[in-house]
Amino acid sequence: LIYGEVYKDGRFRFLSAGHPPPLVFSHERDRIEILGDDFTKGSTPLGIFPSAYNVDVEHFERTPITKDKYDVNEIQLLGKGDIMLLHTDGLTEHHSGDRNQNFRDTKLEQVLREAKNRSAKEIYSAIRRAYLAYGPQEDDLAIAVVKKQ
Repeated sequence: LIYGEVYKDGRFRFLSAGHPPPLVFSHERDRIEILGDDFTKGSTPLGIFPSAYNVDVEHFERTPITKDKYDVNEIQLLGKGDIMLLHTDGLTEHHSGDRNQNFRDTKLEQVLREAKNRSAKEIYSAIRRAYLAYGPQEDDLAIAVVKKQ
């Protein structure tokens, strides 16, 4: 699970529970910006540990292992024209036969560079076309494209 809120000023506040961190393509720098660990704190996948909080707490015994809270991340990198991708690991682990080369590291930045002036819907279509042309799909794929105007 990844849950986030996008603000008009370009901030993206999110929490991640076992989900890959977002990818951000800088329109100004013409490249994917690597988000360091300080921007991408993750938590255990949702459902692994029950929450310490339950609205019906009086009806349940407290379990010995619980998850008290999830860390909220905040990215302030979204400038005019920047693109953020929320995605499953099917995007980052997709390969063309050589397991040492994946779609994200060899093709994705080029696709974003070529499509950066298009709409979010058109950027998604360009990614999908390039993804399917890169190699046979072996994993699920979900992508949400957010573009700052």
